[in-house]
Amino acid sequence: MKIYIFVFVCIVLLQWVIGEHDQSAVQESQVGQLVQPQTLQKRSFINKQLRIILLYDEDLKQSKMFSKIKGFHPSVYESKKFTSAKPPSVQNISLSWLSTKGTYEVQKTILSLPKMLKEAREHFDCQELQGIELDGTVFSQRIMGNDLMTRFQLESSRVSRITLAYFEDINMYEVDYSMADDFKWGKGLGCDFVLKSCYEYIKERKSRGQDIQPYCDIPSEQKCASYENGIGTCALYKHKNQLNEVNQYMDDSFTFTDTQKEKYGGYSFFDYCPVLVVHSYEKDESSLCDRKSDLEPDSTLDLFLDYRGPDSACFMDETIEYVSGSKIYTAKNTTMCHKFQCSKNYGVEVIFNGQLFECPVEGGIIHIRPHMKKGYLAINIQCPKCTSLCKNHDHNDLMTPYQLESSCVSRITLAYFEDINMYEVDYSMADDFKWGKGLGCDFVLKSCYEYIKERRSRGQDIHPYCDIPFEQKCDSYENGIGTCALFKHENQLNESNQYMDDSFAFTDTEKEKYGGYPFLDHCPVLLIQH
Repeated sequence: MKIYIFVFVCIVLLQWVIGEHDQSAVQESQVGQLVQPQTLQKRSFINKQLRIILLYDEDLKQSKMFSKIKGFHPSVYESKKFTSAKPPSVQNISLSWLSTKGTYEVQKTILSLPKMLKEAREHFDCQELQGIELDGTVFSQRIMGNDLMTRFQLESSRVSRITLAYFEDINMYEVDYSMADDFKWGKGLGCDFVLKSCYEYIKERKSRGQDIQPYCDIPSEQKCASYENGIGTCALYKHKNQLNEVNQYMDDSFTFTDTQKEKYGGYSFFDYCPVLVVHSYEKDESSLCDRKSDLEPDSTLDLFLDYRGPDSACFMDETIEYVSGSKIYTAKNTTMCHKFQCSKNYGVEVIFNGQLFECPVEGGIIHIRPHMKKGYLAINIQCPKCTSLCKNHDHNDLMTPYQLESSCVSRITLAYFEDINMYEVDYSMADDFKWGKGLGCDFVLKSCYEYIKERRSRGQDIHPYCDIPFEQKCDSYENGIGTCALFKHENQLNESNQYMDDSFAFTDTEKEKYGGYPFLDHCPVLLIQH
């Protein structure tokens, strides 16, 4: 019975997804000619993970249920739980909103529930966040992007931990957070992303030389999206009329005339912010790399070996030259999907027609000359960092959340099973578990930074830790070659996890971002990986 209630509540929460279309958005897509109106219409879809099935079409308007659909249904949205809470669950707040015309005070409505707020603060890395911004009766598209509970569904609709927490907060369901999708929109981008205008956010990120995604600045430019394994198109176009001053974001960093600046912007449901949107095209052509395509590799329609499927990833900044007889075709700064694999010995390998091409561990350009059935093809491809596509794992006891290439059953693990009176154990069957063996209290009770610092001062080996990114050494805890998992994170690490001092060869700015994997407390560790 609960699943049917869940289906109804999901429909209730998506008033605009099911009901009337945003006419201004449809008109904008016709003017900008970037996204056809039908790609923004609400589509039937199945979310297999949560076993939710939402089916909606024009016939729904004729059903008896349709008249009751009002976004957050009164039984939830206007209940005493929401209206009598202190502070109220639904609040109006003021934000300082910078545009090219000045600073304005804008009013926003937010939904603030305890578990949802906790998840949102952790996701966006903003402890000042008071709640999730609403757009009418659904989550703000600018804040929540491709979450299921936004007004318009992008090609991929994600069920975030924030959305699951909402359902838990209203005491309607027990939720399993392990079933949440990998929701990357705005993840770790801080208070600037959720509390400031996109203009101020873009301006500050550019001044620091940082990526501005999910925003963009060149109309219709295609790039790999940071929030999805797919190709995003910059939704920035000229509107028919001048935008309100509060929504004018085009300054001299954008290549428009003064008159054009007042009319250029993104979709209204993104607060007119220019956003890199992953959407489907006409004839159901997908922008997602991991969505299988019917095209045959090296076919007339797939001349440049674009590959779609579960083992595909997005690659940017490609230069392509194709020669067939007397015809030469050249394309620069292209974005495409290609097949890849994670190699034990080499990291990322790009695959063209069954041929393997090794990428640099730290990322960089490789030159590819794949065999073609006809003609000659040369591609210069920008590889991402190995760690962005191939994930390493934690240390090698069997009971850790991540397994290395070797998983040992330690005497400690066997003792645990004996302690809980579940098994009689034979300690002679334990593996030769060497992780941290004999390294003393310093290893288990002090931070890795203090441990490394003290061991260096005594001229001792710092294993299993390391200090040179991606350096390979014989490992102390296993008969194998370990790779130093020390890399630059996108955002500054928490101060308690910043371990890079002057003994590491990084600039002051880099020191705050370099570290290991979070499940190793960001310590740089020599890992033997799959």
